Amino acid sequence: MNGRSNLMTAVIVGVVGALLIAFKGRGDLLTWIAVLIGIMFIIPSVYTLCVELFSREKARVTPLAVITSLGGLGLGIAMCIVPEVFVGIFIYLFAALLILGGIYHVVFITWLARPFRLPLWFYIVPAVLIVTGIVILCNTVDANASVIVLVTGIGFLLFAINSIMEYVATRPGREAVIKQ
Repeated sequence: MNGRSNLMTAVIVGVVGALLIAFKGRGDLLTWIAVLIGIMFIIPSVYTLCVELFSREKARVTPLAVITSLGGLGLGIAMCIVPEVFVGIFIYLFAALLILGGIYHVVFITWLARPFRLPLWFYIVPAVLIVTGIVILCNTVDANASVIVLVTGIGFLLFAINSIMEYVATRPGREAVIKQ
């Protein structure tokens, strides 16, 4: 695994976590995220449709590109018109990301970082992430969205801090392997 890409991922996850914590008080945050993601579906779909349908070479038009663009356009419009439907999906997605982040760290500590012998306290954050994700999954979608956003932000921040600590702890061993 590339240590620099893991470090960059940790920084990005940390920034997202900090932003989620900073904007936790906004009850409509998940709604705005749904609208923004909808717009991100609409823009490339419209572009692809324009390129495919208005290209000079009609023989080059691929039906699959048109169908997927129409699907992306429909999904994007739906996310912009009725974002509340997708809020529940985001809550479950956040829970899944926390669980997968915890599992990733357990796998990293157990198998991938084996030659580096990381201390047992590196398992605390992954366990907290997994339990937090399970607790969010067990809650109803109607649960307070700002609390779920706060908990997810804290979880993302913990993931980032743990990843950076793992990077620092395994760096001397990686540099020794690279020099050989």
